[in-house]
This record gives sequence, C-alpha cells and structure tokens, in this order.
Amino acid sequence: MNPFKSHKGFTLLELILTISLMGILGVSVIPLITSTQAFGLDNATRKLESDIRFAQSMAMTKGEAYGFRNISDGKNTTFEVYIVATGLPEKSPYSREPLQEDISDKFKGIFFKDNNHHITFDAQGNPTFITGGQYITLKNQDAEVKAIFINNVGLITIP
Repeated sequence: MNPFKSHKGFTLLELILTISLMGILGVSVIPLITSTQAFGLDNATRKLESDIRFAQSMAMTKGEAYGFRNISDGKNTTFEVYIVATGLPEKSPYSREPLQEDISDKFKGIFFKDNNHHITFDAQGNPTFITGGQYITLKNQDAEVKAIFINNVGLITIP
C-alpha cells in the first residue's frame, strides 16, 4: 500500500490557477459595477417617458386635458402628472396614489437639468408647451445627460 495515494487534496498548481482566474474575473467585473449610474440615468429617462405617455394617454382616453410639470422643490427632482381642470395630481395606475414623484427616490443622483417643464395634452394628445420647450433633460452626478423629445404632434421619443 502506497501512503501517497491515499491523501486527497489540491495541488499547489491547482490552487495558484484557481486564485489567478478568480483575480482576472474580479478585475473584469469592477468596471461593470462602477458604471451603474449610466443604467440609472437610462432607467430614469424611460420611467419619465412612460409617465409623460401616461399623461397623454389619459388626455385622449378621458377627453380632457392632462399635464406634466416639474415641481420646484429646490432639488430639481420632483414631477407630477395632473388633471389640468382641477390642478390635482392624477392617481398612479399601479399604486392608486397621486402621481407625484421624486426621481431621486428610485434613481439616486438623477435630477432634471432644468426645472421649468410644463406640458399639457389636449383630448387628441397634442402637446402645448407652456414652459421648458420640447426637450426634457435628465442629468446624473457624472454630468451625463439623457433627453426626452416631444414633437408638436405628441410623438415622444428618446433620441
């Protein structure tokens, strides 16, 4: 009986290769983790686009004017979808709470570049730009910018 064959374990070579591979994988994953703010900006832009489309959809469905506006809160992060006739926020279709949101609650470090957007949609879904123009721009702490464009007939896109 050979005493060397009965021992089980890893050789030094196997341990060195395993640790080296784990190091290489770790180094390749670090840039992915640090670029999550770009994903946050993209997701915040898509959420905002969805809420603006909701205001437009409600205007066409109910046959009355609905709007989107920033709320001056000092942080440039709050907006609401509201009923123009009453000035009150519309209820969210998901939570049934007023659709008045602070972007920074869900997307840390994201804010409006300008805090003066006020758009209303008539019963046909056509926009009226009261203030702020056709671009609604979001920004993150790294100074990256993402915009939503609304043309004169109500087409909402992310260029």
